[in-house]
Parts: sequence; structure tokens; C-alpha cells
Amino acid sequence: MTDLALMSLRPAASRAGFRWRSLVGQAWRYGCLVVLLAVIVFPIYWLVLNSLKHQRDFFTGPPIYFTTDLTLSHWQEALGNPLNQKYLLNTAIVTAVSTVLATLAGTLCAYVLARIRLPFRLNRVLLISILIARLFPPVSLAIPYYLLMRQLGLLDTLPALVIAYTGLALPFVTWLMLTFFQDLPREIERAAMVDGCTMFQRFRWIVLPMSLSSMMVTAIFVFMGVWNELLYSLTLTSLSAKTIPVAIASFVGDNALAWGQMSALSIASFVPILLMALTVQRYLVRGITFGAVKG
Repeated sequence: MTDLALMSLRPAASRAGFRWRSLVGQAWRYGCLVVLLAVIVFPIYWLVLNSLKHQRDFFTGPPIYFTTDLTLSHWQEALGNPLNQKYLLNTAIVTAVSTVLATLAGTLCAYVLARIRLPFRLNRVLLISILIARLFPPVSLAIPYYLLMRQLGLLDTLPALVIAYTGLALPFVTWLMLTFFQDLPREIERAAMVDGCTMFQRFRWIVLPMSLSSMMVTAIFVFMGVWNELLYSLTLTSLSAKTIPVAIASFVGDNALAWGQMSALSIASFVPILLMALTVQRYLVRGITFGAVKG
């Protein structure tokens, strides 16, 4: 075979090898994605299946992973219970109020710290204090909150949970919004300063509309954290102000575990967070990508 023929075959072989490596690489990536998706989705599928299984199917060996013999009795027992309905309402009220208060107060605090220079480096002192408060393990503050609410006569009430959750979420909101305000150009507000606008007026009419996306992202994280919080609800409530995480945990008994009802109530508590995330998805994407293409 001549040298010219060999040279013409080499590019074809190189292209074939490149296509083969590309196919192997794509197959590897898609395989990893399928495995990752299975790891994420399977617990949700198992939870849904457990909420629809008959009671006898929970103790079979090996476990039943696929079945068409389903029932809605666990859903009827869990959601038809007036106490569980009350706990869902308690959770919704506490979460909504705590999210609004923490987001508004934390945003105002972050804006003031970003725009006002206090003497004696008090800005840095306040920021470090807020960070230290955020770094405390939540369990270390449970007993102080319990003693405080007992002194105020607020044990087993919704205001006790609102106060606790708002205080716990404030450092997180402040630090998250502070980053946004520090990246926001000051030139935007200078025209308003020339026109004689006060600091609150600048915040209300100029800064607030521009920070809605970041506030929505922050509010989503606060909402999820408060909705799923168990420790403080378990510590500060006993019956009247119970939230849904405590109700789910109560299905775990000394002698038995109500798998079906617990699974049904867990899915019911998961749906509001999913609906909220889908509703504000546009704000979520805009808030996460803010500043990604900044000059």
C-alpha cells in the first residue's frame, strides 16, 4: 500500500476513534445522571408507595417494590384526623408569618449595614455578632428559648414559635441580603439623594423593587427551613401549637410505627413546599443568577 493511501486512511481512523470516545463519554455521563436521578427519586417513590400499601405489605420479606394492590385508607386516616388538620394549619400560619417578618426585618438590617458607616467599626462588630449567632448549634438555644417563653407565658402558643423562628432566621436573611446590597451600585441611589429622598424613601421606591428577586430566594429558604423545623416545635409546644413535623414524629411509638399514615402525612407536608417553589421559580432562577454576568 502506498504512502498516499496510508495518509488517507489515518484521518478516517482518527475520526472513528473520536466518535467512539465521544459516544463512550456521553454514555458515561447519561449513566451517571440516571444513577443520580434514581438515588434522588427513589426515596420519594418509596414514600408514595408506603402511603398506598396495605398494612400487611409492610412486613413482607423481601419488601414489595411494585404492586397494584393499593389503598387510600392511610390518606383518609391521616388527613381526616382533625388534629392533623389543625397541625397543618398551625404550620402554615407560623411559617408564613415567620418568613414575612424575618425577610422584611433582615432585608432592612442588611440595607442599613450596607449603606451606613457607623463609628468605631461598629458595622464589622455587628456583622461578626450576627455571624456568631448564626453559627450557634440550634440545640444550644432550645433551652434558653424554652425558659424565655415560659417566663412570658407563651409556651404551647403560635407566637412563641413565630418569635423563635424569626430570631433564628434573621442572621441568615441579613447575611444573604447584605451580599446583594453590597453588589448593588450606589450610583442608582444618588439621583434620589440629590432630589432629597430620605434613606427609607430610597429603599422603598428604588432599592426594594430591584431586590424582590433576591428577597424571594431568601424567603424560599426561610420558608423551607421553618416548615420542616422539628426541634423548637417539639420543645416549645405540647398540644395546641404543634406543627406538622411533630405530628409526623409522633407516629413513631414504643411498640409500633404507623408507616402508612406517617408516609401520607409526610407527602402532604411536602406538597406546599413543592407548589411554592414552582410558583416562584422565575424569581428563584433570577435571584440565583444575579451578578453572574456582572461586568
